[in-house]
Amino acid sequence: MIAKRGSLAVLSALLLIAACSRGGTGCGGAKQTSAVARPAPEDPTGRLEATRREPAKQPWDTAAQDALERAWLDAEFLALEAELKEHESKAAPLDFGDCGGVPAKDCIARRIGGRYDSAWTRAEVRGTAVLLLVFHARSDHEEDTESGNELVVFHGRLVPGPGAALKMDLVSRTLSRVSDAVGTALGRRAVVPSPKDSDILWGIRFEPLAPESFALVDSLPDAWAALVSGENGDVVHEGVPGNRDRWFILKEPGLRMAWLSWSERDGRFEPLPQVTKKRNTYHLGDGNRLYWRPDSESKGYLALGAQEGRGDPYIPVARAGDYASGDSVPSKTAGEIPEQDWSDAERALPEEVRRELATCTWHEAEELKPGLYVARCGCGNPCGYSTFVDVKGGRVSSTFWLPLGVDVRGERVALSTRGSMPIRIVGMFDEREWMVIRRPAGDATELSQGAEVTFQGNQLRLKYPDRRWKDVEEVVKLPERPE
Repeated sequence: MIAKRGSLAVLSALLLIAACSRGGTGCGGAKQTSAVARPAPEDPTGRLEATRREPAKQPWDTAAQDALERAWLDAEFLALEAELKEHESKAAPLDFGDCGGVPAKDCIARRIGGRYDSAWTRAEVRGTAVLLLVFHARSDHEEDTESGNELVVFHGRLVPGPGAALKMDLVSRTLSRVSDAVGTALGRRAVVPSPKDSDILWGIRFEPLAPESFALVDSLPDAWAALVSGENGDVVHEGVPGNRDRWFILKEPGLRMAWLSWSERDGRFEPLPQVTKKRNTYHLGDGNRLYWRPDSESKGYLALGAQEGRGDPYIPVARAGDYASGDSVPSKTAGEIPEQDWSDAERALPEEVRRELATCTWHEAEELKPGLYVARCGCGNPCGYSTFVDVKGGRVSSTFWLPLGVDVRGERVALSTRGSMPIRIVGMFDEREWMVIRRPAGDATELSQGAEVTFQGNQLRLKYPDRRWKDVEEVVKLPERPE
């Protein structure tokens, strides 16, 4: 089990020093000496206290930032040295893979900072002692510049062994609230991810699970498909592009990392900071519960958040072949179109288009170009489906969940993933995937209402609100052909 030091031990000591120095009186009532004002060189905690306020007063003073950085690192390594004297490794070390000759500190920082969500990531190594710093910057609606940021510090020890893989015992971790000034001073030599980096798992922070938690999640199947009741028993419910009724558990065993993905294997991500089990119920992260008894029943039941009862039935995808496939949307009417209170404009639509509209109560149709129509069905806010009908070519598309944009000329559709990132560009009639775009958008943003996606030839003009609630605009070049 990884030891969790409460707040950063060093900063706690600093608060005590600061409190005891007010008014020139020590905590015991004695007159304070000049130890804090002029710390001894071997006292990193004292040096840190003496230097930590200067960068806030002079944010562009590199000398002040350097002094704070040196004192902070010295104090952290001193705390780690004390931990290592008592540490007994009981878990397998984290495996960062082959570094290819890159120094250990750069290898660790790039491996984590180039993969997981952060504002910046930094590693420092002294001997076999390792500090891994992961910084999460405050959003703009968080106005506290003194403690609005999160700094997670991992203490570790390099583990020698055969082969080229770099391995590290994870000794402890802390999460502290820090100032903008501290974040700036410590982040100058860090790995800073680009929002456009397609390798970053935006939304998934580096949070290795405890060995027993990872063993639990690793015992579960990786992919699950929904079941619904049919006339002859349960059938697999596929869902629709943009909102498929599947969920996945993605795992990186070497780092004891796992997270959930909804709709697609590379769909809407959800972190798994912890996994526990009580009897036959697995608690997956914050509120999700999976009831599963594989020894007596092939299907499991997933409850999300505050959902009561056992939840909805799902089957491991590996066993989905044992069930028939159900309709992903309401069955489309065959034969004559049911009589409805059609408007004059709707009666003038081609029969193929009215057939799609007949499947839903609220509907509308639009001719995108001669012979190409979109039939839209509403089911709430936000909830809606669109089906494309090529009257001349006799083609009818799959039903898509809330398209964000339509390329009429190139017959492509931009889709969110259950209203969130990533955005998928797929063929209108063949569903072939052209591109997946994942960006660090605001977690509370419903993309169908907060994003703008416009096709311009073979480019995509994208506008979305980021985590600081600022609109980001960019032009994304699309590939010449599907991937």
